[in-house]
Amino acid sequence: MKKSRHSEEKIVSILREAQGGMKVRDVCARHNISEQTYYGWKRKYGGMQVDELRQARALAEENGRLKRIVADLTVQIDILKAINAKNGKPGQQATGGTIRHAKRFGRDRAGVSCLGACTVGLLPGGESERGGEASTSSHRAAEP
Repeated sequence: MKKSRHSEEKIVSILREAQGGMKVRDVCARHNISEQTYYGWKRKYGGMQVDELRQARALAEENGRLKRIVADLTVQIDILKAINAKNGKPGQQATGGTIRHAKRFGRDRAGVSCLGACTVGLLPGGESERGGEASTSSHRAAEP
């Protein structure tokens, strides 16, 4: 996203100047902005105080952080469900052959990536059998 030349606090002060009695055209010329920019700011920040603006920014950052956490947990849950569904019987451990086979090609038959499984802790350390890093290619193993 493009970074503004003006901070949000400065934008609020520019809006207050226009509310204080100056003409919008004069305020825009003084701060070297277009009237279209002014009215966009007025729609977005109109009536806000600086402390309200800081609080809204902090809430938006927190919301973004929480959304990323939920997305990461959803991916981990999907990986665990795919691994569990592949086992056939609930409560049984996954067989080592399937995981070793999956480590060679980067993905198993259920479409679970080895790197994702390593993140969840299903595979040890993200290393393949050959001792190198796990492959991230999307090549799927042929069904036997």
